[in-house]
Amino acid sequence: MPAKDLIRKNRSLLVQVISRSTGARERVVSPVIGRFFQRCRELGLYLPVKEQSRCLASITALGTTVVMNHLHTGRYIPD
Repeated sequence: MPAKDLIRKNRSLLVQVISRSTGARERVVSPVIGRFFQRCRELGLYLPVKEQSRCLASITALGTTVVMNHLHTGRYIPD
């Protein structure tokens, strides 16, 4: 399964969960998930169908980290 499809199908859930866990507004979280989707598409990433749950957990953890960095430094990715 293309990783971008997993993100597209679960975009709303990812944004909601990350927003709730970080306290960030959804408009702050949404571009992060959009960039993850874009990058997966650019790289042509795939994942085994059986790994969907684990991959969603990993995407959520990474998204939470990136959003928390933004909240504390004002940047999504540090220099």
